[in-house]
Amino acid sequence: MSKPHTCPTCKRPLVCPVCDAGRQQRITHAQWDDIRGFWNTHVKEPVKRLTRITEGRKRHIRARMAECGGELDAFMDWLREIIEVINRTPFLRGSNAQGWMVTFDWVTKCEANGVKILEGQYDQNYEGMHEARHGQAGQPGQPGQPPEGSKPSGGSLAKRPDAELRRLSRAGNRDAERALRERGNRRTDGAARDQALASMALHMKRHATAPTTT
Repeated sequence: MSKPHTCPTCKRPLVCPVCDAGRQQRITHAQWDDIRGFWNTHVKEPVKRLTRITEGRKRHIRARMAECGGELDAFMDWLREIIEVINRTPFLRGSNAQGWMVTFDWVTKCEANGVKILEGQYDQNYEGMHEARHGQAGQPGQPGQPPEGSKPSGGSLAKRPDAELRRLSRAGNRDAERALRERGNRRTDGAARDQALASMALHMKRHATAPTTT
C-alpha cells in the first residue's frame, strides 16, 4: 500500500489504512492551469482573476479536494457551484457597505467559507447592508457586514481610482455609484472655488495698480 496522503493543515492521514479509501488524485501541472482558467473564465467581474496557482493555493485546493473525496472532478463540481452562487450574489461581488469582495483564496481557505456560500448565508446581506448604513450594523457575517476575518478588497471605496469605481458601479455596487457622484460634486465645487479665487485675485491686483487721484 502506498503512503497515505496527509491533511496539509493537521497532518492526519486522509487515506483509510484498511480499505485505502480517501486517496487523493494527483494533480498535474496542466490541471493546475485548468483550475486557474476555470475560475478566471466563469467568475464575473469585478471579482479578481488569478494570475498563478501558488504553493499556498495548492495546499488549500488539496484540502478542499480531500473533502470532496480526493477526486479532481468532484472538486471542480464544487467550485462550479460556488462560482454560480457568487455570480448571482451582489454582496459577494462588492455590493456591501465595506466594499468587501470574495476572492479565490477566501473561498478555498477553509471548508466553512464554501459551506456558507452554498447555504446562501450571504444572499440576504445585500438587502441588510442598507440597514447597516442607518446605524443598525450587524455582527461580522451578518447582514451589512463582510464575513469575519475578511478585509475590504482593495481598501476604502473613497481611495479607489475612478476606473475601478465605474466598474463596481456597473456591477451593481451602489456604494461605488455614490462615491463616484460625491467625487464629481467635490471636483465641481473645487473648480468653482478656484475660479472664484482667481477672479478675486485679479480684482485685487487691478485695484492695487489703479492710479490714485489727489
